[in-house]
Amino acid sequence: MKFATFNVKNLYPSREVTPELTQLFEDKLNWLAQRIARLDADYIVLQEVGSLPALEEVVKRSGIAYQVFMATPSKRGIANAMLYKDTTTQCESLLMRDLPFPVFQVGEVDAIGKHLSVNRSFVYARSIFTGKALHIFGIHLKSGFGMPILDGEVEVPYTTHFGGGEATIRALVNRLGEAQALRKKIDEIVAEDPHAQVIVAGDFNDRGPAISCIQGSWELLEVPGYLERATNYTEPSDRYTFLSNNRNQEQLDHVLVTRNLYADIEQVTIYNKELRNHVDLEILMLPTVDSDHAPVEVVFRDEAN
Repeated sequence: MKFATFNVKNLYPSREVTPELTQLFEDKLNWLAQRIARLDADYIVLQEVGSLPALEEVVKRSGIAYQVFMATPSKRGIANAMLYKDTTTQCESLLMRDLPFPVFQVGEVDAIGKHLSVNRSFVYARSIFTGKALHIFGIHLKSGFGMPILDGEVEVPYTTHFGGGEATIRALVNRLGEAQALRKKIDEIVAEDPHAQVIVAGDFNDRGPAISCIQGSWELLEVPGYLERATNYTEPSDRYTFLSNNRNQEQLDHVLVTRNLYADIEQVTIYNKELRNHVDLEILMLPTVDSDHAPVEVVFRDEAN
């Protein structure tokens, strides 16, 4: 089985219609179709999809007969999506609210979780691999951009550095809440079926804490449900999926798998050689043909091999 994750960056046509922007989006569809065809994976989870018709056109141009699923979009119209070949796979949109937030004393009431929710609905897919249940989560966790305080449903812009710091803390807390809610879901799955195979993949927008929450506690390695990083199978110098300022190499995109799948990994590839720094382009709000993230591909051995 071949699996992949790819943040495709803003897959939707520009609201401003000009010949130049129309051609740029046409080029993006072709560029992405070529990458999808190169991956030719059994399952591909995608992030930053803003148009179902555009994604269907990409699939058509790829020449691969994929089934297409798009989760419920965010307020910005951006969604997680999945392409898959196995027509028996069941997909749903997973939106969780009132995320659990830990308290510090027994008996305390969680006063924070009620303010947290999944920013972009996860893709949740179920199938069978090597005779065992396979659960796939395609995710895009809250970014590092600050979350302003709300007055009802209206965002109140911050005007001080202190206010900016508070917004950053809200974003971090929400991302950790998303991660912990997903971890709870995984625990429920493996409690019911200790042999379940679980994959969590996507753009984590995180350098450590949220990843650790989803992976589980390393002190409990023998408890079913711990997730390993599939990219451990690559060279450390090659473990990057994003270029930030000054071309710093970062890994924001991950494939985490239960240990029963980790043992069957045959090959992992991060297609990062054509990455370029998009930070300056983002500041100028310029649309691009290419993505600022690299696809990650994982090949698992199956019984036939």
